[in-house]
Amino acid sequence: SIAKAVAEALAPQGNVHKRKGISPSAPIFEVQGACLPVGGQRYAANLRVTSTVGHMWSLDFPKEFNDQNRVDPLDLFDAPTAHFEDPRARMSEHLWHEAGGADALVLWLDCDREGDNICFEVINSCRDNMAPTELPGAYAGNIYRAHFSSLAPDDLRASYETLGHPDLNASRSVDARQLIDLKLGVTFSRFQTRFFRQHLGHQLGKISVTYGPCQSPTLWFCVHRHDQIATFVSKPYWRVRATARLANGTICELAASKGDVWNEAEAQAIVAAAAAGGGSELVAMAGSAAQVTKRRLTRPLPLNTVELLKCASERLHIGAGDAMHYAERLYLAGLTSYPRTETSKYAEGFDLEGTLSTLAAAEWLPEASALLSVVRGGGEGAGSLRARARGDGVDVGDHPPITPVKVATAKACGDPQAWELYQLICRHFVASLSDDCQMEDAGVSVSIGWASFDAIATRCAQPGWLPVLELTPFGADDDDAVRAAAFAGVAAVQAGAPVALVAPPAAHTLWTKPPGHLSEADLLTLMEEHGIGTD
Repeated sequence: SIAKAVAEALAPQGNVHKRKGISPSAPIFEVQGACLPVGGQRYAANLRVTSTVGHMWSLDFPKEFNDQNRVDPLDLFDAPTAHFEDPRARMSEHLWHEAGGADALVLWLDCDREGDNICFEVINSCRDNMAPTELPGAYAGNIYRAHFSSLAPDDLRASYETLGHPDLNASRSVDARQLIDLKLGVTFSRFQTRFFRQHLGHQLGKISVTYGPCQSPTLWFCVHRHDQIATFVSKPYWRVRATARLANGTICELAASKGDVWNEAEAQAIVAAAAAGGGSELVAMAGSAAQVTKRRLTRPLPLNTVELLKCASERLHIGAGDAMHYAERLYLAGLTSYPRTETSKYAEGFDLEGTLSTLAAAEWLPEASALLSVVRGGGEGAGSLRARARGDGVDVGDHPPITPVKVATAKACGDPQAWELYQLICRHFVASLSDDCQMEDAGVSVSIGWASFDAIATRCAQPGWLPVLELTPFGADDDDAVRAAAFAGVAAVQAGAPVALVAPPAAHTLWTKPPGHLSEADLLTLMEEHGIGTD
């Protein structure tokens, strides 16, 4: 648990005493002979470390508004609300009791708005039973907030040395969000249910039709795509192609320079223009020797939550819910950093080389040690890892990107899918600091009769970061030798050089296809683009 990890990290000799508390779900870890480092001083202190179980209080309407048959849904917008606690956890009683006589309160909640909101739930439970101490740099006299992103002992101790304040404005933003979610969700759920029961009562029965401020817009994306597929009308279009044999013997496809056309007569006109030349050989247009252009497939940004969920879905076939479950388990085990973050940019003070050095010990990730050797060496590619990290990400000030904390084994991860996710996080970190993938495109314009055609071939000159993530620039069935020969053949074409036709130009009829159903990764992308939460 986080409480145990904090206690063990702050214990002078690692000596921690565990005992039961009032709450059945939150044991207390006691540390003797520790200190409280604040205001440039180190106060001798004994610590009591315990935990919450998420939010202690839930927002709801008073019970007189529970009867949806008697309460008009519109009245809920102006209805009062109240906070209720699950009596089984006995959490507020537990915290009040443990705070008895305490001189200071240090909050170790998640470093996001929800965490700050829980901070104030804890403060409200503890403050009245604490000693009225005045400490330097404290909030409300004797309250501090630790900001941390991993459970590594060194990171926890560093956070303890730089204590800050809980953010009241962040907490109030959560209060506002909870109020909006409650009033919108319940009001529209009751309105929808009442409407559908009136008009479709036989089919619906007693089923409720709920509305969620995030879930319903997300459902709309899926329904909208389904409607696009259901109402799609396929239309014909034409593609004019020819086949040629290059000087090195490679067979190459030629595409009409005009591209796909939507009129059959136009496609046949291209074929007729090609036939007007009357020859059986293909000759490059004057002055149009093959051109080779270079482009990059940029290394990935540092990993945030949405990208983690998308990668887990696309590459590991792990659903978003399971992916977050495993990511949180890895975090609680001290193997990775906190998995809920919107930030996709490494902070200036983040120890990139230290993290890479840790991964260099992983036998299954030789790319880590290879990159470390390049960076520390004196040859090409040497230099700062900071210069390798992309600077176009976003730092929203919550948690740093998701990174590995220490090298782990499959056994330490505890589950095959958790192990796969851990490896993905490690590989993504190394890939985010690796070289870009270098691609080269060779292209040449050729004429057949009076018609213009293009030959294009692509090769990967330097795979860069792709092998780190076990990816390839082309399909898994791609033949590297065939692709290399095609690239060499096209790149060698000179202006005026004849190229033999294998198959003359012909117009091929194709039909448009409907879009596919949204994948989970597609849906996560749409949610991110429209500012819809993914929790």
